[in-house]
Amino acid sequence: KKEYFKILIKKIVRTKETVKLFGEKILFVISGDWIDLDFKINMKIIVFECYCCKNIENIKYSKKKINSHTSFSTPNEFSNKEISIKDVQKIVYINNNNYYLIVEDEILSVTKFCLAIKCIYAPIFSYNVSDISFNYSHPSMVIGVILHGTMEECMSKNNFTMKFILDYSRKSIKENVLNIYLCNSDEKKILNEIVKNIKLILKLGNRNLKVIEVEKKLVSLNFFLKGNVDCIIKNDNHIIPVELKTGKYKDLTHRVQAILYHLMMNEKYYKTQNHSFLYYLCDNELKRIEANHEEIKNIIMIRNKVAILNYNKIMDFNLHKEISLENNYLDFENNIFLNKIEMKETSNDSKNIDERLISNSPFVIEGIFKADCKCNDTEYCKIVEKFYNKSDLRSQFLQMMWESINQEEVYQKKQLYYETTYISQKNEVVVLKFKENYELNIYKSDFVEISTSFETKLCNGTIIEINDTHLVLRVKENIDLDSYKQLNVSLGKNHFFYKFLRFSLLKYATEIKDILCFNNSIIENMHANEEIKEKFMIPECFKKEFNNLNHQQKMAIHLSLNCDNFHLIHGMPGTGKSSIIAMLIEILCHYKKKVLLVCYTNLALQNVILKLKSVSIYRSKKESLNNFKSVNEIKEYFDKINLVASTCYGFTDPIFVERTFDYCIIDEASQQHLLLTLIPIYMSKRFILVGDHLQLTPLIYKSKELGISLFEYFISNGYERIIQKIKSRIEVKNKPKNISYENSDCSSLENFDFLTSDNSDFQTNTSERKELNKIEFDNGNYSLKNIKKNDFKNNSIVDNRMCAKNSNKLDFNQMEFSNSSKLFSSENNSFDENFQNKNVTELTVQYRMCQNIMKISNSLFYSNKMSMGGNHTGYSKFIDSNDLDSIKYFKTIKNCVVLCYFNTKVHELRKLVDKSVIVETVDRFQGSESPSVIVVFDPIVDCEVMNSRQRLNVALTRAKTELILLGNRLLMEKIPVIKKLLDELQINK
Repeated sequence: KKEYFKILIKKIVRTKETVKLFGEKILFVISGDWIDLDFKINMKIIVFECYCCKNIENIKYSKKKINSHTSFSTPNEFSNKEISIKDVQKIVYINNNNYYLIVEDEILSVTKFCLAIKCIYAPIFSYNVSDISFNYSHPSMVIGVILHGTMEECMSKNNFTMKFILDYSRKSIKENVLNIYLCNSDEKKILNEIVKNIKLILKLGNRNLKVIEVEKKLVSLNFFLKGNVDCIIKNDNHIIPVELKTGKYKDLTHRVQAILYHLMMNEKYYKTQNHSFLYYLCDNELKRIEANHEEIKNIIMIRNKVAILNYNKIMDFNLHKEISLENNYLDFENNIFLNKIEMKETSNDSKNIDERLISNSPFVIEGIFKADCKCNDTEYCKIVEKFYNKSDLRSQFLQMMWESINQEEVYQKKQLYYETTYISQKNEVVVLKFKENYELNIYKSDFVEISTSFETKLCNGTIIEINDTHLVLRVKENIDLDSYKQLNVSLGKNHFFYKFLRFSLLKYATEIKDILCFNNSIIENMHANEEIKEKFMIPECFKKEFNNLNHQQKMAIHLSLNCDNFHLIHGMPGTGKSSIIAMLIEILCHYKKKVLLVCYTNLALQNVILKLKSVSIYRSKKESLNNFKSVNEIKEYFDKINLVASTCYGFTDPIFVERTFDYCIIDEASQQHLLLTLIPIYMSKRFILVGDHLQLTPLIYKSKELGISLFEYFISNGYERIIQKIKSRIEVKNKPKNISYENSDCSSLENFDFLTSDNSDFQTNTSERKELNKIEFDNGNYSLKNIKKNDFKNNSIVDNRMCAKNSNKLDFNQMEFSNSSKLFSSENNSFDENFQNKNVTELTVQYRMCQNIMKISNSLFYSNKMSMGGNHTGYSKFIDSNDLDSIKYFKTIKNCVVLCYFNTKVHELRKLVDKSVIVETVDRFQGSESPSVIVVFDPIVDCEVMNSRQRLNVALTRAKTELILLGNRLLMEKIPVIKKLLDELQINK
């Protein structure tokens, strides 16, 4: 094996010609091109002998103290102290000619890394952002897949006959009908392209290559790369990797790919062959790729730059110090966030600007915001430009959210990992031992990430078995972990969550028109320029069901069906939100409209689906699409689908490719992160948000910026401000008696008077005024004569008619909102009695809970605004856990739901209870209900989870007739919000 060294950087000493990196017992003295890298404290560095040179300089050892006047312990803190490392046992000298130096990174695919040859940002975006496309791919993609598979099959079977090639190609086309559909092509076109290449495949057979293996999986823990070599051949007693290329063009990335596979093969088999092969099908050329030391070093330099960018999650906007400069070199007036500004006295001399900025910062060049990449022609560079080169509010929002995602991901990963010791590995099965007696929060079948002790991700895995001391995993990669004595294991679902958040943010940055921006900004609908004039009547077949609804529910359905761009339904617990959603869907599907239903959890999604009677449903990521025999079958199947139901993570499903929905309905929208909401509404002409901001909000641990939903933003900071802004620009005609211009409240207007503007965009529309008195059915009119004036006020009917000639052109660009500091400050824990605006319907009549249960939540959270819609009986009670045997109690209960605050308690109780008992966390059960609910307040932990008013509200409002609260009273009283609950229970006795 080659010499191998690894350190975690503790201190850095820079001189003009060297960089000294201090680890715990090893010192790296670096010279040559390596010193250009932006080393940082806590970065992990690997050094090993090169594979291409036979004569390696000897390692030098020294015990001499090293002094420097330019040492610093963090990138932005400088010190004049001398460094004296007593425990240095080895000094390794690294230059251009002897060793490879690698910055440890998460394992990237070779294909993705090679994108860095053209744009340094490309592999990082590919790794940290979900790979989702809503557009058709180019047909060459599927043609290349089929050609590759055909060539590899011919080589592995050593059969290059015409019949074999045609038979396998036809078989492969049938297996790829879904991919052909996603390329907007058909079987005939693809087969024609394959036939054109048959003669070339026959020429490949004439080369008589000795193929050992095809699609060989390789993982490098030196270069932190993985990939599948197209084939391995034996040549002159050496095993050589061969990459097959079916395209018409040759590219530098092909050469880099071949070199990397050659290096990875050397690492795996400890061989020193210095070449690989590229085979170009179009030219029938087998090209020998020989890499020299300098070329490999340059590739590794690019790999290290990618690792450093990944270390920063591409962009770091931390503003260390705000400075002002002349000559507009840097614009700080708009609060652009800069990275790595040196802590020195500012100067107005623009010539010395580079002296005040750390020179190796990847995003500050000659004092001007520029990207490290010079290509300027890829989508990735354009994205970075949108983040950096603009000083508008949109860029500030992008920067803020990107940094928030990074902070949240790092924080959560550090909170949920377990240190383990490597025991053994057989193929993909790995046995690990826990280093400590952890209180485990991972369980059998959980998806986990395996990382180094330096927290660098190596691979994913699934838990096969787990107990208090040992863990057995099945890893997803062909990776040997025996070289690592210590490994960290953490829950693996989170990375996908953050990748999707970044995808949504970049989609907003590049394609979605300004839906929202913060900081005195605007909300603008993405379809504002489209005229949506279609109005819907209530179909005759739904008339009876519609008439059974209360007035608020009728208004919610009517206004949602006929909204200009969007509508919000704020429904308190048990007010029939799911039933309204179901009726909306059935009416829209009756009109043959394309509808997208989105819920945050599968449980909430299933709750709505069960209420649908006569609508066929496509469940995203749940349908089997492997049985289609032709592209036409897939097209016909997708064309017939009117309703797609999905969680916010299901948008990789093929159903979303080139599909636009007429309506998007998002249930429990107040629980869904703002960024997760942008994608479904981006695909839809109109959207309806249904939720309750006084129930669960998005689950976030660190960043308040990510803890806001679009629903809550609209309610807390949005459209009540529109009225105030319009008020200053309009005149009131037929001024109502009960309001004054200075303090006008549009929702209090009498006699359906209108606010109109002297601007020609606004006008009084008397015909619309008449329409307020009826809701139309397809066979006649339904009178609203029994609805009082206050019902219109509460349901914002008047505001909804404060329209222009074309309501879709209401000028949101001129409407300003409150500063974002309010948006991300303390939680809005009380119900806003003035909460009324044109796009919101409020539901206050609840049918789920009995009077006794409703009183508790009504008093604690809704200022007694909820009212009873039924007359069923029930009860609530508190049981002190000190007064009973908890284990015996849970073994005897049946036919109920048990709600817990923490997953550990859920798994503990599931082992005790009867099969008829459902045990879930409060968060997962939002949107669901049960006749009997037991809420377990154990363990009591003074943390954000237990102090959440929203979470307690959800827990108390799931029960219909029986609500039991179980816990230790003395401990519960230490949590303020739970103490209020206990006091309320005492009052209601």
